[in-house]
Amino acid sequence: MFRNKGKGYETTIHLDEDDTAIKGQGFNVFAVKERRLVTTDLGILEGASRLTVLKMAAELSLEFDISPRPLT
Repeated sequence: MFRNKGKGYETTIHLDEDDTAIKGQGFNVFAVKERRLVTTDLGILEGASRLTVLKMAAELSLEFDISPRPLT
């Protein structure tokens, strides 16, 4: 992670050994694909921000999928 800072990147996304996007430094990773919110269920903390995003998605009737999200 710190090597990437030296290359000019503002932040990085942490991946596991299967290239699953797990989290960033101080943030969770979400994506929207075909009106479906997707996020991983691996290696993350059930923080207030993450729970708020999932609650908002439910209130907007946006479906969500909580499962591993490989980048490849």
